[in-house]
Amino acid sequence: MRQVLAVAPSDLTTISKRNDGSFPTHLVIETIDGRRHLPAHGAREMPVWGITFQTLDLDTNQEPEVERRIRDLVHYIESIQEPREE
Repeated sequence: MRQVLAVAPSDLTTISKRNDGSFPTHLVIETIDGRRHLPAHGAREMPVWGITFQTLDLDTNQEPEVERRIRDLVHYIESIQEPREE
């Protein structure tokens, strides 16, 4: 079978483990949102999702809804973290 992905996706259940047992909420929010790109961090691997969570053809401020959707996703990712090893 041919490899489709050049780089394997990150294991989202080990984010806390990779951060000394602490879930980096703010970093995960910024990574998912993707609209706040920092050139110092180099190339972006993950697509921009903040824009994806908007409803096209609406002239209203959708930022509160986008933030809610991202926070819901972050809470889910936090809930699937592997238990901390004692």
